[in-house]
Amino acid sequence: YILYIKVVWDARADGDTLVLRYVSPEGEEQYPGELTTEVRYRLTNENELSIDYTATTTKATPINLTNHAYLNLAGQGYPNLEDHVIWIDAFTYTPLDENSIPTGIIAPVAGTAYDLRTPTRLGDRLKNVNNGKGYDTNFCVGGQLGKLTRVASLEHPPSGRKMEVFTTEPGLQCYTGCNMKPGVFGKGGVEYRKLASVCLETQHYANSVNQPNFPSTILHPGQTYRHTTVYKFGLLS
Repeated sequence: YILYIKVVWDARADGDTLVLRYVSPEGEEQYPGELTTEVRYRLTNENELSIDYTATTTKATPINLTNHAYLNLAGQGYPNLEDHVIWIDAFTYTPLDENSIPTGIIAPVAGTAYDLRTPTRLGDRLKNVNNGKGYDTNFCVGGQLGKLTRVASLEHPPSGRKMEVFTTEPGLQCYTGCNMKPGVFGKGGVEYRKLASVCLETQHYANSVNQPNFPSTILHPGQTYRHTTVYKFGLLS
C-alpha cells in the first residue's frame, strides 16, 4: 500500500488513454514474485473516467488494487459532506475488529447504519456511524464477479451534480476521511479536513488473504489480474 503511492511509474500516452506501468521486483515490501502492473486511465465522451488495472506475477502473491481519490461534488474546498446523498447496492458488509481489520464475518446491513440501499443524506447518517467518525467500511457489492456492474452513486442536490460507480470487483470501501490529519492542504491552500470528502474504492475485501471465506486475492503465475472501474459524472434531472 505504501509502496505504490511512493514510487515513480513509467507513463505513456496511448491515444486518449494514459498508461502507467510499474514493475515491483521480487521481495519488495516482502511480497513474493516480480509483479508487473499496468493501469490505464481514460476520459470518455460520456463523462466517464474509466480505470483498467492488469497485473502479472512470477510467483503466487496477494494483490488488491484500488483508486483512493477523494470526492466532494460541491466543489474544491467545500468543508463538509452534509448535503451529499449516497446509495450503495450492498446487502452485506464486513465488520471490523478493534484494530479496524475485517473479522471475517459477512454481516447483513439491514437495521444498521450501514444500510445505504436507499439514497441517504450523509449529514443525517454520519453522526450515527462509528461514534460519529463516519465510514471506513467495506460493502459487499456487485453481481457476477468480473462483470461491470453499477454499485453506487453519489449526488449533491444543491449543485445538481451526480456520480455513478461501476466495477467488476466484489467490494466497495466507503471512506469519509475519518483519519485525515491536520495540515493536509490542497489546491488554493485549502485544508482537507475530516468528513469533508468521500472515497469510493472498488476492490476485493480487505484482509482477504487471511479470511478463506472472502473472495481470493491470490494471483498465480500464468494468470492475469484484471479489474475495471468507471466513475460516470452527470447532472441531476
